[in-house]
Amino acid sequence: MLRKIFLVCLILGIGVDLVAQKTENVILITLDGFRWQELFQGADSSILFNSKEHIKDKSVKTDFWDSSVQVRRKKLMPFFWNTIQAQGQLYGNRLYNNRVNCANPHWFSYPGYSEMLVGFVDRQIRSNDTITNPNSTVLEFIAHQPGFKDSVAVFSTWDAMPFIIRSASSQVFANCGKSRAIGANLTERERELNELQGLIKNPHGSRYDAFTFHYALEYLKRRQPRVMFISLDETDEHGHGGRYN
Repeated sequence: MLRKIFLVCLILGIGVDLVAQKTENVILITLDGFRWQELFQGADSSILFNSKEHIKDKSVKTDFWDSSVQVRRKKLMPFFWNTIQAQGQLYGNRLYNNRVNCANPHWFSYPGYSEMLVGFVDRQIRSNDTITNPNSTVLEFIAHQPGFKDSVAVFSTWDAMPFIIRSASSQVFANCGKSRAIGANLTERERELNELQGLIKNPHGSRYDAFTFHYALEYLKRRQPRVMFISLDETDEHGHGGRYN
């Protein structure tokens, strides 16, 4: 079960002026099960050097270790520390008592995503069962605002996400789990993804995050939604499987 939900908010836009709040496009990205320790400190030495069970590929020690925290976290997440750090704002480094905590008591996926997207804790939500969320999310709210019809999209590796965002009734487009790209004007890349997804199975989940990402990227280029939520899951699935290499 997921213990932590790591959240990255990337606010992107044309002529964005965050101070004047003129943001025109929002992309929300989550990495399910990702630990704050690896984000802010890089590779964990207790796993990297002391776990023969989990570390099978010895080259990862050379690739990801350095005695400097600043160096090794860049090795592990170069885009985050070379780009997002320089151009955005970071929160959640608990070493500096900067805490971004879940308010719900469960600390696993469905309650966490619901809390994040709804804005409050509903104690009726206490499992990962694929039941429809009784509460509307901020994505649904935005989708019903003037000028935002067909401009909100969700891409998720986890097949429970459509129930969390109420895609059947919320007017939010969703491509989740084993969903394929649909429509009359698919790109060549989307058609390739549809074919490959039917051939490549992920033993740890619904599909690989690579499919979620590339479906989202193609949709972003083709439809240019105003708001997009990309929910990735392999960090959680591989953690459950005890695989760190």
